[in-house]
Amino acid sequence: MSWFYLSETAFKAAVIFYVLAIGLYLLYLARKSAGPGRAATAAAVAAVTLHTLGLAFRWIQAGIAHPPFTNLYESLLFFSWGIAVFYLVIESKYKFKAGGAFILPVALGAMGAAVLNPSSGKEIQDLMPALQSHWLHAHVAIAALAYGAFVASFGASLMFMVKDGVPRKWLGLAANLFMAFMTLVSDRFNILLHGYFTLNTVTPDGQVTADLATLRGPGKLLLIAAIYFVIAAGLYLFRKDDELKSAAILGIPYAPFVTLLGTLSAAVGLIVLSRATLTDPALALFGNPFKIIILCLVIFVGGATVALDLTLPRIREFLPDANKLDNMNYVIITIAFPLMTMVIVTGAVWAKHAFGQYWQWDPKETASLITWLIYTIYLHSRTSLNWPPRRVAAISILGFASVVFTYLGVNVIGPGYHAYASF
Repeated sequence: MSWFYLSETAFKAAVIFYVLAIGLYLLYLARKSAGPGRAATAAAVAAVTLHTLGLAFRWIQAGIAHPPFTNLYESLLFFSWGIAVFYLVIESKYKFKAGGAFILPVALGAMGAAVLNPSSGKEIQDLMPALQSHWLHAHVAIAALAYGAFVASFGASLMFMVKDGVPRKWLGLAANLFMAFMTLVSDRFNILLHGYFTLNTVTPDGQVTADLATLRGPGKLLLIAAIYFVIAAGLYLFRKDDELKSAAILGIPYAPFVTLLGTLSAAVGLIVLSRATLTDPALALFGNPFKIIILCLVIFVGGATVALDLTLPRIREFLPDANKLDNMNYVIITIAFPLMTMVIVTGAVWAKHAFGQYWQWDPKETASLITWLIYTIYLHSRTSLNWPPRRVAAISILGFASVVFTYLGVNVIGPGYHAYASF
């Protein structure tokens, strides 16, 4: 039995425990009883333990000079590990279990995208010379921790917004605009310009080429989804928070109902896309896995937005005090911000070692700098300008949107030194 087999088994078992933990956290959030809360924490600890073992087994298999975060598959696994570990630290420190329902789904999504993807480069391969650098290893390891902290800060910010009584319309407006943008980004805006989804073609020897094939069906469905999200954003903008049940379809108010239609359109588009690639071997669904990850993220956010809208009063009742959430967010960002600074510094030193220049305005370099500036504004506005908590929480959420774009969107919009996949 090889270390590789043990690592893959551990990862698959970890996915099961993450799913179990999230379900139990949601049950805890709904009932606020100690039993599901304790079980959720136990399942999360088991998931992280298996996740850690999987990474350790893979590292043993590859050798000490080949850490488990050098390709797309490993990057997703390590990124999700950082999120889960940071969440457990926060839960232990603040005795705060409700965050598991907001934070762990992100870890599950990243890990699931890696483990369930049959074509994501799971086999361990020799590192190219540019990747054989301790600076790069430090850069990626610190980035995973920084991104994990930013995910935790996003969860704290979102929960603060909910607890502090932010109207549904602002929560729904932000979520739908984010989903519309990411749906369009998933194919570099081609579905907006041409109405079809582009896929990499595969040569007979299995190599992905630069030529693009077109699938009009999925593209049209995703374009419809983006239109629904824009319409829903408009409905949320003009929606009254005390909207009567009479202004509803099937008991769901107009704005979340249209959000649901957009989510279903995105889900059907992804299913049609999957079926089309399964029936035509010349099309590569996973020529760029980030496209699929983005669509799954959109579907998850859409479902969560509708669920949050319909259960908002109950969730507000069960969340911790708003001041506690605000302080938690500040503490997390004061940890994450120096880590992000170290990410940029170590990345620059590695770039000098590998390419001869500290900074080349690579797409991810630029996006990382924008993320760093957003969180700089957060810290300055909170500590020096004394802005109200809602405003700084909004900056934190904007920063997380930038993190998502830095990690996912950049790998779709254009190639660069950080690109893991074909375009």
